[in-house]
Amino acid sequence: MKRSLFLVLVIILALCVIGLIAVLWNLRPAGLPSLKPTPTPLEAEALPTPTPLPPQPPITVYRSPAPGEEQALEEPIVIAFDQPMDRASVEEAFSIEPEVEGRFSWEKNDLVF
Repeated sequence: MKRSLFLVLVIILALCVIGLIAVLWNLRPAGLPSLKPTPTPLEAEALPTPTPLPPQPPITVYRSPAPGEEQALEEPIVIAFDQPMDRASVEEAFSIEPEVEGRFSWEKNDLVF
């Protein structure tokens, strides 16, 4: 009888310890507090604001024919850029020597001449 009473008390004590651990586990802090103070309104005005970078020059990401590669007269010249282009200014700046006849067409951001 004493043995079974002792066993019941040990089980109750174990359950209480497990419950206490569960409660304490849920009360633990979510993370370390921030060491950086929140700026006051006057300090916030003095903080620098990010400045966007100026536009970057376009990069030719693909061209056909490759430098030094021969190409049939009927085959198009294809140039692909890494960013949207102003089509009118590209066509105005485009030149081939000796001059050849052709027309411009655009597929997405690729120039086909």
